Order: sequence, then C-alpha cells, then structure tokens
Amino acid sequence: MNCFNVLWLLSAQLFTRSLKEFFEVYKEICKSSCIGATPCALWAHSRYVGALLERLNTFLLLPYWLGRTGVPLCMLVCMLDVSCTVIHDALVWWNCFLFYLWLSLLVWKGHYACRNKWQHKIKRREKRLPPNTSSSSFDNLRFISLVHQERYLRFLAYKKFVLEKNFWLEGDKFSDIHAMIVTRGWGELTSFAKEASTTLAKEFFANAYLGPAKEDGNYKNDLMKFTSFVRGKNVPFHEKIINQLFGLENYEQCSFEARKAKGSNIDHQEILSTLCKPEADWVRNKDGTPRKLHSTDLTPVAKAWATFVFHTLLPCSNVSDLTTQKATLLTAILKGEPVNVGRLLANDLWATANNSSPTSYIDHTSLINKLCERVRVYPEKNEEIVKPSGPITTKWIEKNPLWLELKCGVSSQQTLNWWYSFL
Repeated sequence: MNCFNVLWLLSAQLFTRSLKEFFEVYKEICKSSCIGATPCALWAHSRYVGALLERLNTFLLLPYWLGRTGVPLCMLVCMLDVSCTVIHDALVWWNCFLFYLWLSLLVWKGHYACRNKWQHKIKRREKRLPPNTSSSSFDNLRFISLVHQERYLRFLAYKKFVLEKNFWLEGDKFSDIHAMIVTRGWGELTSFAKEASTTLAKEFFANAYLGPAKEDGNYKNDLMKFTSFVRGKNVPFHEKIINQLFGLENYEQCSFEARKAKGSNIDHQEILSTLCKPEADWVRNKDGTPRKLHSTDLTPVAKAWATFVFHTLLPCSNVSDLTTQKATLLTAILKGEPVNVGRLLANDLWATANNSSPTSYIDHTSLINKLCERVRVYPEKNEEIVKPSGPITTKWIEKNPLWLELKCGVSSQQTLNWWYSFL
C-alpha cells in the first residue's frame, strides 16, 4: 500500500466523521427559528458549516483531485504548508457560497414545483368543464340559478360515476334468470345501458338540487321535486315517467317498500335463506343485530342480480357487501314480488342530487341521457362520454366460485383453493 492510499484511507475516515458532524449542525439549523426564512438568515451558522465543509474538502476532495491529476504527495504537503491559510479561507467561503446557493435553489424549486402542479391541476379540470361556464358569470341556459351553477362547478364537476350494467345471457344455462326478466317485463330495463354523456348527467343533478328551493316551498310539490332542468328544458323524472320509458307497471303497493317499512322487524332469516349458501350468516353488530351480507356468500343467481342492483337500480361503489336495504330489494326480486322500479329510480336520482357528501359517487348516466332524449336534449360535440360497465354474461356467472361449488359439489374451502391456484 503506497503513501497515497494511506492518505486516502485517513481522508475517508475524517470525511465520515466530518459528515456526521455536518448533519448534526444541519439538524440544529432545521430546529432553529430561521428555518422558514430566506437562506441569508442562515448566515449565522456559516462559521460551523464552513469549517466542516473545509475539512471535507481538505481531507477528501483535494487529495483525490491531486491524485487524479498526478501531483506527487510531496507537492501536496508543500502546498498545504505554504498556503494552508489561504486555501482554508478560500474553501470556507466558497463552500458557504455553494451551500447557500444550493439551499436557495432548493427552496425556489419546491415553490415553483408546487405552483406548477396546482396550475396543471386547474387547467386539467377546466378542460372537463362545459364551455361558457365560470364562477363569475351565470349561464342561464344550463343552470336554474347561480347557486346551482356553483354547485356544479365546485361539487359535481369532478365526481366519479358508478357505471350501469346490462344482462347479456347466451344460451339456456340460466333459464331461471331469463324467465324472471320476461315475467317481470324487464327486457328493456336490463338492456338499456349505452354510451352516455357525463356532462348532461352532472348538469341534471346540479339543477335537481333542492337546497335553495326549500325556502320557496317547492319541495312540497311532488312534480317539482322530481323535475330537473337541462339546457333550457324541464326534464321530469318522477316514477310514472320512468316506468313509461321502460314499459313497466306503476305498482301502488311495492313489496320492497313494504318490507323496508318493517324496520328492525324484518325477517332476516328469510333473506338469508333466499340469497345465500346454507352455511352463510349475517355480519352482525356488537349487539348481535344483522348488519350486512358478504357478496361472496351469495348464490350465483343472487350474485348476478346483486351486481345489477349495485350498478343500475341502487348504484354504489362498494360491491363487496350487501346492506340490509339492498338485501331486502334483492329478496323481493328473487321471490317475484311486485317492485315499483320507477319509484325506486326516481327516489335514488333525487337522493343523489341532494347528497352533499364529498366522497359520494354519482350514477344513472344512461338513465339521465334517456330522460333527456325524451324532451329532445342531446349531447353536444366534445363532451365526455362513458361506456356502460361490462355486461353480466353467462361466462361471468360461471367464473364465480360459488357456481363451481354448486355444480361440482366441492366445499367452500376447496373452491377458494382452486380459485387462488387459477389466478
């Protein structure tokens, strides 16, 4: 090992020690009251920072540079002896300048990065807004009042959608589902979802909001309660209109509403035996009352109809659990009891329009476009269009592990093991 390698090892050890001291000083700087100030406010610490940086350069960087350029070790010693003070002072001030310059650039870089990110986010949102709408000017063609326009811009414009689903069953493998659709006359209802404008849907929900209208007493009128306004035209969405669109009956006595009215006296055991496997049970509250069902515990036919409920009848973003309300609706459907679909959809549209939760989703895109087409309101060019979610097919139902369990007679654990190995 030559003299240069020895000097290099000593320099590396001193470098490690100096670096540790440097970070200790840096922590003290961060804890000081001037951390939020300009870099010049840190000048009081330059004596310590400069001394540490001088040691780093003297013991590591300078020997390395001289060694790379072929300067002999004796010349290095002479240089350090003759001009030690000059070199040290120059290194101190030079490194202080570089340190503060680096810190200034870091601060300004963070500032401009945050500002550019925010500006990019605003521009991206503005592209999604319809033309001729801004918070400062009122667009009376698209909105009832400035309150409704502000609700659209600040609350609805960036909401996500739960997309609708169709039934698309090939063959006669699930003839019981076919028979239920035909018997109920739900052929149009289970196949109407198509490409639709989300801009129309958001404007529909904004103008169906009844917050400011309650002061005038308009919410007491059922027809006014179930009427929106889209691009210069009133768009009614009460139950009779929706039932007429799909060719459905206007049931006065709805089994779903009758079951729901029972409240805590509802027959949970009947729901469980109708929808789930024999060994399944309710997820219960601490007091033992039933709270929800897991979607994985449903039979294949019940799971297919539950998916239709999750996306089209009572849309929600959580499809892993079945609440008591949705389980009650699903039981009424599977038992062939009368369900007023128009009233169900109208109430859900109204509830969505008047929901102020910041984390909520909006839905019924195809239904709203169908209601708008009824009064001759159509999407314009360059509007955001979404496609319906993938249909419920025979292949989709057969992929369900529960179908394999019932078809092959294997246990639930064997089904899960097979499914995990398949994935």
